[in-house]
Amino acid sequence: MRELEGITNTPENIERLFNIHLGLGFDGNLTRLVEATNNISPSGEKFEANEIQLQQILRAPARAIRFVKSQDAQALKEELD
Repeated sequence: MRELEGITNTPENIERLFNIHLGLGFDGNLTRLVEATNNISPSGEKFEANEIQLQQILRAPARAIRFVKSQDAQALKEELD
């Protein structure tokens, strides 16, 4: 998603966007993410990962597991709930 409520997803808008997401709560954000995911449509071009991208993709599950177990994940969940 590149824009939310007319606000572009850029570093200078992070605080404004975070506050919008904070107001939605966990369930609201989950619903929004599911809807956005369902609206993804193919471009017709096959994605060809280069070596760096491939390594990032392969490391993603371990990174996700570490994050879910982290204090940061717990703090984020508490803020969003």
